[in-house]
Amino acid sequence: MLIEFLAGFEIEAQRREGLTGVWVEERKIASIGVGVRHWITMHGFALNVCGDLSPFDQITPCGISNVAMTSIEKEAGKGVTVPAAAVMMEKLAAPRIGNLQITAPEPLRL
Repeated sequence: MLIEFLAGFEIEAQRREGLTGVWVEERKIASIGVGVRHWITMHGFALNVCGDLSPFDQITPCGISNVAMTSIEKEAGKGVTVPAAAVMMEKLAAPRIGNLQITAPEPLRL
């Protein structure tokens, strides 16, 4: 879905074998995460839309050394706001989320 979303900005993004996230060539534009807390799973993504990317120079993003981070604004060469991107993502995601099927889990036996 993120790759499709970025294509709307004429950004050719892809996955990279053995690495998480979404990439534009060798630059990472989105991170994907999964967590489990108290038997509840959580998952989501962080998409760099706009703004100063220099704080990434002080960390090792997602534990991957020597990775350059990028953003929609930088790759598309035009200003994009987070609220505008959120509205666009909602339009893309809503039909897909609506098609999710949830089945009742088996009772947990400890």
